[in-house]
Amino acid sequence: MSTSGDRHLGPDPAGLLPSAAAGDGHVTVVAEPAFAATFAGQALLRMLVDLLARQFSVLERVELDVPRLPAISRATGAVAGEDLETALLRVGSAAGGSEISVTRAGSTAEHVIFVGPGSPSRAGALSTISAVANSWLATISDDPVAAQVDLDELPFGPHLAAAIASDRLFRGLHGVGVTGTSHIELLAAPELAIIRERLSGFRLPPCYVIGLGAVGAAFLLTLGATGIPATVVGLDPDDSDTTSRNRLLSMGYEQVGIPKPQLAAVLVKGTELDFYPNEVAWPAYYGDPDRRRPKYLAAQEAKYRYEWVISAVDKNLHRRNIANILPLHVLSGATNGFVAQAAYMAMVGDCECLACNHPVPSFDLDATRDGLASVGAEERVAQLRAMGASDADVVAIETYLDDPACGAIGEATLRRLGVDGGVDWAVGFVSAASGALLAAQFVRAAILGAESGTSVGAERRLIFWGTPELIDSLARRRTSCPVCGDVERQQAFATRWDGL
Repeated sequence: MSTSGDRHLGPDPAGLLPSAAAGDGHVTVVAEPAFAATFAGQALLRMLVDLLARQFSVLERVELDVPRLPAISRATGAVAGEDLETALLRVGSAAGGSEISVTRAGSTAEHVIFVGPGSPSRAGALSTISAVANSWLATISDDPVAAQVDLDELPFGPHLAAAIASDRLFRGLHGVGVTGTSHIELLAAPELAIIRERLSGFRLPPCYVIGLGAVGAAFLLTLGATGIPATVVGLDPDDSDTTSRNRLLSMGYEQVGIPKPQLAAVLVKGTELDFYPNEVAWPAYYGDPDRRRPKYLAAQEAKYRYEWVISAVDKNLHRRNIANILPLHVLSGATNGFVAQAAYMAMVGDCECLACNHPVPSFDLDATRDGLASVGAEERVAQLRAMGASDADVVAIETYLDDPACGAIGEATLRRLGVDGGVDWAVGFVSAASGALLAAQFVRAAILGAESGTSVGAERRLIFWGTPELIDSLARRRTSCPVCGDVERQQAFATRWDGL
């Protein structure tokens, strides 16, 4: 099997899939011409092809049966002069590299994903999936889907539809049949009417995106496709690696070892996002004299005022570090196996803060060191790999075990791995859904007011179990929380944000 698919080849945490065997699946993406000419159709196709081309060792071929139409740049990221088919072939080939071929369609197809309303013009020998969307709504079914009017040309519904269709195929190729209709509505009619009135000329508030991995990249891709102007400060200390290929939408197949902020900057180039990349972790950012951000944010940062923070980190230690700086508004995106999550979090109001339900695990360095030293070299390396250690990490830790007095780097590495934990199961369509939900939450809260983030429940979950559905959850604020439950921190928060 390919190492590019390591993160999704094992059994998922919920036990919904068997361990994957090497697959040679073949899917044809068929586009209904009238829908393919719209923003919604092209945004759906762009995300779908990208996600399918990252199903390493599950899919072998992705073929495209799409009409020759002008490509809409904001929907597809097309460069000047590209038609829709060419743009999609480029996106898919960049993601799948040498492992998954992305070509024009042939005469037969095992599986078909039909993008558009009405009866599919081509059926798959084994399965046919229909997908239609508009700005705030997505419908995926094994039956034909009716057309959906779209007045706003936003990518939230299309990107969610692509994620759900990709999931339905993924599980089908594992022998897990998915039937029925998923109908995802992100806005109630009254909210939709207000947002539609206010969109023209609107600019999003500046935000800090902390974590530019799978969820953070999907958030930026979706936000950039809205066409709504915004200033975004991005932070991440990590580089891409081979296991990033299956879900990091900012990364092409060959782009291994590149800082994630650099990849993110290329991803949003040509959009209405003014992006400032920082190759640093939080909270080191606010002590870095060389940090990149627009000058007008300097005065706010000097007062430790971070008004809108987008948390796309994947470990509780990093979430706690964000909560400790007492941001005014936090939107948090995450994945948990087959669940995509996006939530509004704050120190006050009808919701939890980012620290409430994200406990930091404890770590016993001495016990871990003694346990590693007591086993043979081969088993020790296997244990370190399970903790998420790279080749360099293994060398540093071996040096530390041989001579603790001279192994400061190895000790620090072992502590980091012990707190962060091992490598999680992850697949691209769940991360893409989380990023799309997160972008939708940000636009909704920024236009309607932060209180809208809790009007139907502070947390939204798209659950890819059975027939995927969207679940809204109520706040779960914990009175014993070490951040929002602490009187002194509450007072510090009130003082810091007085007058805003």
